[in-house]
Amino acid sequence: MLERILIPLDGSRRSEAVLRQLGTLIRSPGTEVLVVRATYVHPTVRGVDPTSHLTDCQEEAKSYVSGFVRSLRSAGVQARGIIPTGFAAGCILDTARTEKASLIAMSSHGSSGYARWALGNVAEKVLAASPIPVLLVRSFHAGTGGSFLPVPEEELRFRKILVPTDGSEESLSVIPAARELARATGAEILVLHVAESHARSAVTKEIAEVVSDRLRMMGASASAVSALGDPASQIIDHGLSRRIDLIAMATQGSPEGSPWPLGSVTRKVMRALRLPMLVVRSGSGGSAGDWAWKGSLSHPLALPVPDDSGDPGLPN
Repeated sequence: MLERILIPLDGSRRSEAVLRQLGTLIRSPGTEVLVVRATYVHPTVRGVDPTSHLTDCQEEAKSYVSGFVRSLRSAGVQARGIIPTGFAAGCILDTARTEKASLIAMSSHGSSGYARWALGNVAEKVLAASPIPVLLVRSFHAGTGGSFLPVPEEELRFRKILVPTDGSEESLSVIPAARELARATGAEILVLHVAESHARSAVTKEIAEVVSDRLRMMGASASAVSALGDPASQIIDHGLSRRIDLIAMATQGSPEGSPWPLGSVTRKVMRALRLPMLVVRSGSGGSAGDWAWKGSLSHPLALPVPDDSGDPGLPN
């Protein structure tokens, strides 16, 4: 999952903070970072030559991204810059596909949870449609009197990762990504099995305990805990009471008629908690059965040698 990390930037300090917050991950051996800045000019803007304006925007984006690529490389990180043209969400998803990215890491600019991300529909569409894991970090934390303050631009420490499951194969599809993240950061994994009824509780508990046992056999620090009740409420309660640093979950289902579906449980958790979240869209490829009882969770990709000629890591 950490072989090729795509990090989209929109020119704001809050989007850039993710580069510092995830320093431990992007410095992982064998990791390549793709810094992406999408450019777009609406062709019907009055008084503006769209071709000329787009060229100016692309040059500005190229200069902007070059600075981050140089900075990353000076820190020993393998990095490239990519300047696609088009709407941001589509560019992020298309670039992730064509570049065979293994993780998208981005900042939510939300000052009050999911509904007020500065990226708005961009973050929602990426989360809902990405075929690869998405790591979302917060750029604000709660202050006094209902205010919100920018998160300090320092590295995040992932010590405890909460992985909720209802016992289904879909909900377990996040385990490979959570395991790799835990391996890179030394975090402990807490598998939370939530059942909405006593009839399902014993089965769910058994599945979660088997998962945690297998994770321990693979060298991870893992344990299982059970809960009965509303899934979103239980995830939120455990996220707060157990001092969780990251929630890793698969998003399942879709609101009827929504062209960009995101599971209702995931939405509720995002609104209530300002913790980083690792989200995997269930059904986007692979399944729990593909990995769960095998010895390896990673799928390395061949990485190209960066071209240091011209502007660093950027196409001509």
